[in-house]
Amino acid sequence: MYIPNEIDEDIRDLALFHKASKAEMVRRALKEGIVVMKQKKSTGVEVMYKLAEMGKKYKVKGPKNSSQRIDELLWGKDWSKSE
Repeated sequence: MYIPNEIDEDIRDLALFHKASKAEMVRRALKEGIVVMKQKKSTGVEVMYKLAEMGKKYKVKGPKNSSQRIDELLWGKDWSKSE
């Protein structure tokens, strides 16, 4: 595995600070990094799922003719009409 010099230096510094081997620091970093990446991946999905469940629970319906009224819905203004 190729590790850029500056990352290798950070690993070395952490190993010295924690009185551990570089290999142990790499294993810890990978383990913690994987946990964080999994949380980020599922966070967006979890939020969307919860929103869908709330919509179902409260019987929320989307606006009708939304494609024709997209500017009004998004920006609160009908841009097709001049002022």
